[in-house]
Amino acid sequence: MASITTMFGDARISRVPVKFSGTRAELFWRLVRGYLLMFPTLGLYRFWVTTMKRQFYWHHTSIDGDALEYSGTPLQLLIGFLIALAVFLPLYIVFFYLSTQVGTVVVVGYGIVAALFWFLFGYASYRGRDFRLSRTLWRGIRFGQEGNAWAYATRQFLWSLLVVATLGLAYPFMSADLWRYRYSNTWYGDRQFSFTGSWRTIAGPFYRAYALFAILVGAAVGVGLVSQGAMALVPLLMLVLGFGGFFYYRARESNLMFSEVHLGAARLRVEIKARPRLPDLWRQVRSRKRGHRPLRRRGDGRNWLAFHPQGDGGPLAADQRFRLARRPGVLFLRPA
Repeated sequence: MASITTMFGDARISRVPVKFSGTRAELFWRLVRGYLLMFPTLGLYRFWVTTMKRQFYWHHTSIDGDALEYSGTPLQLLIGFLIALAVFLPLYIVFFYLSTQVGTVVVVGYGIVAALFWFLFGYASYRGRDFRLSRTLWRGIRFGQEGNAWAYATRQFLWSLLVVATLGLAYPFMSADLWRYRYSNTWYGDRQFSFTGSWRTIAGPFYRAYALFAILVGAAVGVGLVSQGAMALVPLLMLVLGFGGFFYYRARESNLMFSEVHLGAARLRVEIKARPRLPDLWRQVRSRKRGHRPLRRRGDGRNWLAFHPQGDGGPLAADQRFRLARRPGVLFLRPA
C-alpha cells in the first residue's frame, strides 16, 4: 500500500497510507448522465456536473484511512458564474462594438480589452482557488486561503508584461513570485503553508528548455528556407517541439516548486515524469487500468509514495492540471 512517511532526522515517526479508490468506469457513467442532463437544462446542469466531479475526486482520496471532503454546492458555483457574467458581459459587448469598427480603433480597442480580460483572469483564478480550498476538509479540518485576489491579479498582470517584453526570459521570476504568494497564503486549519523557492529553483530547466527550443526552431526554419518542400513541415515540427518542451518543463517545474512547499515541519517533495503527462493528448484511448505502485525504498533510505497528482482544483495544489487515476508520480514528506 502506498504511504507517506514523516521523518525527523533518521527516526521514522509515522507512515500514513494514501489511496485513491475511484475508477474510470464509475466516473464515466456519472459524466454521461450529467452531460445528457445538460441538454434539457440549456447547459445550467454543468454546475452540478462540476460539483459531482469534485466530490468524486475528493471523496475517493483517503489519507490514513480518512477521505477528503468537498462541501461546495452547485448553487454556489451558479451564483459565482452569474457574478462573473455581470463583470465580463460588458467586455463582450465592447468586443462586439469593436468588430464594427476599422483601423487603429480596432487594434487599440482589442488590445485594451484583451489586457482587461487577462487581468480579470488572474483575479478569477485566485478566487477560484480560494473557493476550492475553503470547501476542502480532511478529518473535519478545513483548508483555506488568505491574501488579496486583486493584489494577486496585479502581480500576475505586471509580471506578464515583463515576460512578454523579455520574450519569456523573465518567466522564472514571475513563477517563483506567484508560487510564493499562493502558498504563503494557504492554510490547513491554523497551520500556514510556506514556500522557500526562488527563481533559481527553476532557472536551470527553464533556460535549458528555452535554449533548446530556440535552437531547434531556428534549425527547422533554416531547413525550410533551404528546401521549399520541407517548409510545409516547419509549423508541424514547431508544434511538436512546443508540446514536448512544454510537458518537459511543466514536469520539472512541478517537481522543483512543490519540493519547496512546507507545512510546519513537513516538507513536500514531488517527482513527476514528463512522459506520463503526454498520454493526456493522444493515448487516452488505452483503457488499461493502472493501480497504485507499492511503497519502495530508495538508496538514500527515504521512503517514497507512489501517488496520483490531483487536478480539477486539487485540495493542496490547484496549480496541477492533471487528474487522479493517471500514471502515478512520487511524493514523500520530511522535515524542512
